[in-house]
Amino acid sequence: EYFIDDKGKKQRKRRQKSLKTTDKRRANIYYAEIEKEQFAQEVYGKKPDKLIDELFDKYIKEYLPSLRSKTSTEVHIRTILRFLSGTIVSKINMGLLHEKFISKRLAEGVKESTVNRELEIVRRVLNIAKDDWHYIDSVPKIKLFGEGVGRLEWLDHDQAERLIKAAGEAERSSYLQ
Repeated sequence: EYFIDDKGKKQRKRRQKSLKTTDKRRANIYYAEIEKEQFAQEVYGKKPDKLIDELFDKYIKEYLPSLRSKTSTEVHIRTILRFLSGTIVSKINMGLLHEKFISKRLAEGVKESTVNRELEIVRRVLNIAKDDWHYIDSVPKIKLFGEGVGRLEWLDHDQAERLIKAAGEAERSSYLQ
């Protein structure tokens, strides 16, 4: 198997990254593509292509531990990667999201609000990739579904009485009456 080392040189022994082939001709072709990409990065300042998987891995390591909603965020990330794994970040746009993710999630019977939560995570990770990690130059506009006003809940008689009593005891009770 052929490999490249951390300086981008081709090696027969394992050093850094596998070229995923034992065929020398294929290894040379793949190596030429890597050299071309490195040249574009050095000369034109082109940022290397990243997969969405890499961004989510880094997000999980750096940001997830500090979230209060770790568990639900992890579940959403697994779901997102089920559909978008292997996607090059610079290719992500609303059309691709709709084709690969949104339409399929809705076909599974998931509510629009759930898709919105997942799209918010994609948006958050892309913004971090742009602002903090400098992996991408711009973030595509990700439109969310409109959501209603939320749940409408009524107070029962006891709750209403307690609220009125607490409002009367408050410092600025005249504003609450």
